[in-house]
Amino acid sequence: MNYMFSGCSNLNSIDVSKFNTIYVKSMDSMFYKCSNLTSIDVSKFNTQNVKSMAYMFNGCSNLTSIDLSKFNTQNVSSMNYMFDGCSNLTSIDVSELNINFFKKIVNENLLNIKMIILCFKK
Repeated sequence: MNYMFSGCSNLNSIDVSKFNTIYVKSMDSMFYKCSNLTSIDVSKFNTQNVKSMAYMFNGCSNLTSIDLSKFNTQNVSSMNYMFDGCSNLTSIDVSELNINFFKKIVNENLLNIKMIILCFKK
């Protein structure tokens, strides 16, 4: 799924709810520079086999919130610049993820975040 919608700057919404992602190993740059994308529901993505999410939402400058609470990041080793350029992103739900995922995505690129929903499982 690398670069699947990369550069689709006129895309403002997309329905990916029926995508079968169980065998996907990489989601690198999947929505890279989709600058007019305002929202996306990735809650049904099965990410158990994904190893890289680098640049996944990079450049999605109109994205305001995202729910990643269902993401299984157990095998993910790269999340480099996942949210770089997401200048309007103010809310991320990571409530069901482990603390290691949270540590990987919080960096200098998320300075606009006003709300992060955190309720980590024990």
